[in-house]
Amino acid sequence: MNRWAKSVFVVIAATVVTISSAYSSEPTAPNRFDWTGIYLGGHAGGIWSDVDQTSVGGAPHYFTAGQTVSLDPSGTIGGGHLGANYQTGNIVIGAEVSYSSGNIDDGVRAVGAFVTSTFDTDLSNLFLATARLGYAENRWLAYIKGGFASARVETNVTEAPVFAHSGASKERHAGWVIGTGFEYAFTKSIIFGVEYNYIDLESKSHGIIDTNPLGATETIRVDPDSISMLTARLSWKF
Repeated sequence: MNRWAKSVFVVIAATVVTISSAYSSEPTAPNRFDWTGIYLGGHAGGIWSDVDQTSVGGAPHYFTAGQTVSLDPSGTIGGGHLGANYQTGNIVIGAEVSYSSGNIDDGVRAVGAFVTSTFDTDLSNLFLATARLGYAENRWLAYIKGGFASARVETNVTEAPVFAHSGASKERHAGWVIGTGFEYAFTKSIIFGVEYNYIDLESKSHGIIDTNPLGATETIRVDPDSISMLTARLSWKF
């Protein structure tokens, strides 16, 4: 976990401690919280990942045959979520969909005798559709989740200054997500939470269309995996 990711974790942990201190008294039985219902909210935090790009064919403009370039896109992320819960006893089952995006990128440079090559990768438009299973203790809820994930992966490559040219590709990758989190209900409607998700997306071929010569295509295999996302959540329960 890099420095900014640790900072996100420290801020979230401090918030949790503050909430725990401020709301330590247990309500009486008639006032016990019911988690059944529909909720809508927003979330924000950090994300970090590993993405490998490997040359697999086509016109070799930027990669040598079989070359792999490894990048670590990371950054801040935010978005919205919509879900529903049903509580029976202490068990809470539910489902949720969410959309997130942000500044999630990384780039590396390779300096040669005549040219400098730059490889960039961006992640965006992250969609999750998951089932949730939790255990509630009055206003506290701890849960696990899992389901479908997809995101847009964009690659950009350039070479300069000799025979300067560039290329780009953009594809949507599907995969799976597992996660865990906890939530605390301030009131019957306002819920704060912290959530961690681990996401693995399929590898997929990208065709990088080069600008010089115009139309030539180099094919690379892009493999985004080991994506971790840590967010704070605020929801309104209807």
